[in-house]
Amino acid sequence: MKKKPIAVICICSLIVIAGACLVQLSHRASAGDRNASNLATVVQLVPRSIQLGTIDSGSVAIKTISLKNNSGNILKIQRIIPSCGCTTVNAVHEISPHGQATLRVRYDTFKRTGEINKMISVWFSGYASHLEIPIQGFSSPVYIAPMSLFPKDALLGQKSTVKFEVRRIDNKMIKNPRLICKNLQEHSFKQTAGGIVISGSADNMMPGEVAAEARLECDNAPALVVPITYRVRGNYVSTPAMLNFGGVSDGKAVTRELRVSTLYPVDRVRIGFCPRSVKINLKRVSNKMISVVAVLDPKNLENNLLDSKVILYYGPNFREPVVIPAYAAVL
Repeated sequence: MKKKPIAVICICSLIVIAGACLVQLSHRASAGDRNASNLATVVQLVPRSIQLGTIDSGSVAIKTISLKNNSGNILKIQRIIPSCGCTTVNAVHEISPHGQATLRVRYDTFKRTGEINKMISVWFSGYASHLEIPIQGFSSPVYIAPMSLFPKDALLGQKSTVKFEVRRIDNKMIKNPRLICKNLQEHSFKQTAGGIVISGSADNMMPGEVAAEARLECDNAPALVVPITYRVRGNYVSTPAMLNFGGVSDGKAVTRELRVSTLYPVDRVRIGFCPRSVKINLKRVSNKMISVVAVLDPKNLENNLLDSKVILYYGPNFREPVVIPAYAAVL
């Protein structure tokens, strides 16, 4: 008979403990809801958004915006995430009670034009929701110029040329122009009444994809970059393998042989360039095939290393080059 009161007491105790836990959880959930709903009143944006206005395409705009803490507690910032890679923001970790923090926002147009609608999300410790900072503006084109150039494919050793005109949309003069080119061995520009005419050429001594560019800088507008992409095709059917002599340790001469299948008939062949440590013997195997026998003398290697190329010429007036990489090292 004495066991029943003890069991009743245990059951009542469990009920009380469970009720207390439920009450505590409900308080935490309601506190979280209040935090989420109160974030808009705790943090104030000054101004309410970032207005870039009308900016030149290719330029960078820098603006500041303040986050004001209206509460009496320290606001800790967990993370700041821009909506795209074109926007960067300085790091801010906390905002003092009734204080404010300034965000420095940098927006790069990257040659884009048109409406600008971006967002910066700011997350705070203790709040389920986050703050969104709108970025608005318009990127206006500055130049009338090609976005990119795609010259026709060239044969190895055949020169590629490009020529295009650049003008400002507002017809203003381009002040103090400067031309910087990549993978164009020759380049120049001529200033005219309507703008600038840019010319460039490449020698194309190596086969493969060519990624060149022409960059125009001036004093009164953002820089203009025009990518130039094309392919250089070898004038041989089979791309010659590298003359890889490998590691040389005994000081003896090393011989390598390879054959090149050409697109055009091989009447005569001559050596255009050869490293001092390599001797080349050429033989016409067939109407469209050349045998290349290379002999390396390790004693003539500079700094015990060969990292060069052999250039052969064949065809009418020896206009068709064949470029063969050459490598060796003394162990």
